[in-house]
Amino acid sequence: MDTFSETFSETSLAFAPQSEEGRLLQQINENQFAAVELQLYLDTHPEDLGAIAMYNQCHADLIRCLRDYESRCGPLLSYGLSASPCHGWGWLDGPWPWETNFS
Repeated sequence: MDTFSETFSETSLAFAPQSEEGRLLQQINENQFAAVELQLYLDTHPEDLGAIAMYNQCHADLIRCLRDYESRCGPLLSYGLSASPCHGWGWLDGPWPWETNFS
């Protein structure tokens, strides 16, 4: 086994968040990554109907994950992309991102 394989084995790169918030954020990150990759592919293959269908499904999954996260953990995006709950300004509820331990 070479040094690279010893250093970067599959198990050492695996990230399995333990909290519900961490799992939801991981799902969001995975869907965002897939959406960006598909978007880049579609920039050069705009007539690939299979890729368009995959992008549309990925987009729907991403929106579902974002809504799920925000309903359980609070607003995720600023600048008018996340609604504030009716009971007050949601950005003041809960810990700030740097105060959260995702492990």
